[in-house]
Amino acid sequence: MNATPIDVYEPARAARAARVKPGMVGDPTATREAILAIVDADEPPLRVFFGRGQVERIEEEYGKRLDTWHAWKDLSERAHGSAQ
Repeated sequence: MNATPIDVYEPARAARAARVKPGMVGDPTATREAILAIVDADEPPLRVFFGRGQVERIEEEYGKRLDTWHAWKDLSERAHGSAQ
């Protein structure tokens, strides 16, 4: 059964297609072994990324978040109040 694409989502589909470069889509069967390795781990991670470049992508995003949090740190600490 094939779903009928909804036209309003076409810009989102086109944007995603433009971001996907050759070699970005991995072998789905490789995921099986990765999941089994996590299941068998003595201390499995709470969260994990699958695929090349994912950690780098999220490092960039979290770097931006950390910059924002540091920029507002003084205000954040003032919100704690003077209670000791």
